[in-house]
Amino acid sequence: ELHVAEQLKTMLQETLTLNDYIISGDTGKKGYFDFEYETVMRTLREIETSQSFCEGEKSYLANIKKNLPILKNKSEEVLKLADPSRKEFISPPVNLLIGDIDTISSTLVEAIETITSNIKDRMSKNNEVMDRTRILGVDIVIITTLLAIFLAVAIGLTLSRSITTPLRDLGTLARHVSKGDLTK
Repeated sequence: ELHVAEQLKTMLQETLTLNDYIISGDTGKKGYFDFEYETVMRTLREIETSQSFCEGEKSYLANIKKNLPILKNKSEEVLKLADPSRKEFISPPVNLLIGDIDTISSTLVEAIETITSNIKDRMSKNNEVMDRTRILGVDIVIITTLLAIFLAVAIGLTLSRSITTPLRDLGTLARHVSKGDLTK
């Protein structure tokens, strides 16, 4: 998930950078922008069909998928309103569109940053759970080993006493018999 989100973040940043060039007057980058745009949209469609992202992240992805075409349309409006003979695209309607584009760009960046942050947080929590589980497993092995040793010692002492007590009694009887006491 994190790898896919990081790739999407990089592609989205590249798309937004190219868009900035275009609305700044460098219309030669439009083809690159269109390619990056299609790549991001295809990636978003692929992510929609995957089961790896949680619902909260999917809502942010849907937000990106909804807003990126709006950004593209507003950029195309800038190109239509701009005077191609000038290097800069400055006019009140263009400035309003550029303000909208900046707002949408901020929303897109915030969404992808939130997704990657959520994934990192979830991975961190999963790592903590795995660490606690590993420590618990080690604790269980140590306790089980100590219990097994204790049981082995207890069983060994019981067995040795059950063998040595009759032998001791037999030795005592043998000493009595050797002394001539046959009453025991």
